[in-house]
Amino acid sequence: MDQESRKQADRDIRDAMARLLVAARKTAPSSPPQATSTPPAPVEIAAPVPEPGAAGRKVPVSIRLDADLLAALRGTGQGWQSRANAMLRAAMGLGDGGKKAE
Repeated sequence: MDQESRKQADRDIRDAMARLLVAARKTAPSSPPQATSTPPAPVEIAAPVPEPGAAGRKVPVSIRLDADLLAALRGTGQGWQSRANAMLRAAMGLGDGGKKAE
């Protein structure tokens, strides 16, 4: 493709994008939709029954945390993951899992 053909293709793409934007603006609602019904009542979720011997067995997971929270946890030094695990167990009322305190 020669340079003039590329320039024409770029103009065609720009024009097509502009037409798409104009069409999208015409079809978009002027204001966001409003909720018309009340939100559903909260549902209590039963805690899963752990497998026998599951306490103490670590399972690798991927979790998204706020950057400042992660920095604070890591800032506690070596063993921060175990301390985070202990905090989560305490928050969930699961006790210490039979582990000795650090």
